[in-house]
Amino acid sequence: MPIERELKLLSTAAGAPQLPSGWTLGSGALHQLRDTYLEADGALARASLALRRREGDPHGVLYTLKGEPEKTGTALTQRTEIEVGEQTPGEIPLAIVDALRAGGLSMNVPLTALRPDVVIEQVRNAWPLQHGGDAVATLSVDEVSATYAAQQVAWVEMEIEFSTSLSAVEVELLSTELQDWFMKQPGYTLGGESKERRARRIVNERLGR
Repeated sequence: MPIERELKLLSTAAGAPQLPSGWTLGSGALHQLRDTYLEADGALARASLALRRREGDPHGVLYTLKGEPEKTGTALTQRTEIEVGEQTPGEIPLAIVDALRAGGLSMNVPLTALRPDVVIEQVRNAWPLQHGGDAVATLSVDEVSATYAAQQVAWVEMEIEFSTSLSAVEVELLSTELQDWFMKQPGYTLGGESKERRARRIVNERLGR
């Protein structure tokens, strides 16, 4: 599966950030997204998988299957993912079904057992991010409201998703420069968790479990 590489930071404010010298933002776009993470009694989590159904994307309804994030020791996260548009309303695309089974989802767990687990509403401001005049990533600032176990949590998060045309070395160099910059600016802290995992962790801590 393709590899998603993104820098994740928590922010105290929404809006376009200030950038270091040599970095610029292109024209932005505003999106209202609704992400539903599906689960089957923990079967996906045990297989280190996350399945998301996204509504509100300009490309239509999308299903995204994500693998286990690699630990990098920084705010940069790397994980495999496959993303496919919904072909038949309400049905998981065949490519996602095949990837679920290839990823280790037990054949004893029918796909019909998948149920909404975490629901995330987010207002996303997104811009092309350029370095030295070249587009290298998409920078998004998300105002997140997540619901899990009948509990709600909210935060603001900035994601910088690097172009798949960049090498791993190029991504590491660029992400290090950006992380160093933002860690010196007020209002930013290291992220690294995926949104659905962050929602689960905060709610479980709140409920003492």
